[in-house]
Amino acid sequence: MKNMLTKRGLALVTAFVLLAAVLLASCGGGNNNESAADPGDKIVLKVGGVGSDPTRVDPVLIGIEKGFWAEEGIEIQDVGAIDIPQIISALTSGDTDFALAMNSEALMAIDNGAPIIGVAGGCVTNPEKTHMVFVVPKGSDIKSGADLAGKRVVTASTVGGCTAGFPLEYARQGGVENPIAEVSLLAAPEDVLIETLLRGDADVAGVHLIPEQVKTLYPDVEILFTDYDILQDTGGDTAIFFTKEFVENNPETIEKFDRAIGKIYNWINENNEESIEIFKEKGLAVNPDLVWVANYATDGVANPAGTQIWIDLFGKPGQVQELNHKDLTPEDIVTNKYNDKA
Repeated sequence: MKNMLTKRGLALVTAFVLLAAVLLASCGGGNNNESAADPGDKIVLKVGGVGSDPTRVDPVLIGIEKGFWAEEGIEIQDVGAIDIPQIISALTSGDTDFALAMNSEALMAIDNGAPIIGVAGGCVTNPEKTHMVFVVPKGSDIKSGADLAGKRVVTASTVGGCTAGFPLEYARQGGVENPIAEVSLLAAPEDVLIETLLRGDADVAGVHLIPEQVKTLYPDVEILFTDYDILQDTGGDTAIFFTKEFVENNPETIEKFDRAIGKIYNWINENNEESIEIFKEKGLAVNPDLVWVANYATDGVANPAGTQIWIDLFGKPGQVQELNHKDLTPEDIVTNKYNDKA
């Protein structure tokens, strides 16, 4: 639903498991209110790590190559890598113009005062195209959510949405009454999560891969559950966020952005194979045979249910965190106000 990679001759497996970093930071960039404010000028929006996800087709890259950004007068500039934990802080500090983030992560940030708002949907999960996969060593006695009580789960972060929320919700659905107290959450870099699991320093590992990649890359592990298994097609939703100030000062830019991203998403959804070929040619495809295409929100329209599910989960005792503002609604997190297809 978390970071960016650059071409540094990474080892194959390392590149694949760093997928998470790319998924949540593939859209970020520096503030450019002056150029964006005048709709007659070219709009420059800076993003991080265009095409640098090693296995997943990047919609920003596709939009560049197919001319969808240019149709709306938008120029994309790549500013390089942004680590997962800095995605939202980079946005709020003005280092980036927009950022792709998990709805759960954005909800927590907004609950703690981050002045951001989602203006378009992002990825939508299904059983084959998940947001996260949680694995155990082959032969593990962990078979259900109930078995997570007293166990160690290692992910890229112990704070917030997908990395902590998914395993705790899996435990809760399995009957663990107070998951946050009964399940030990550990953090490690994405590229060493499976190694940490297999050397015995954790009992479960959560990685940002799809099931097919896990089966191909890691024959010594087996899948315990995915985000789709517990929250179906809304729990893994992402959205594209801007600061509220940017949106309020540049409504016409946001309208153009929404038109462009909607065209990009629709084209990718309808042209999976061509999208893969473009990515293989222009992006960082470490192993072209493992490149895949996510599902994207039709017309870029954000689904309020993808946020409501996390508002409800964070209201449950023993979950990731208790909301400070219990009156938050999906409209406080994402809006389709600027999308003429909504």
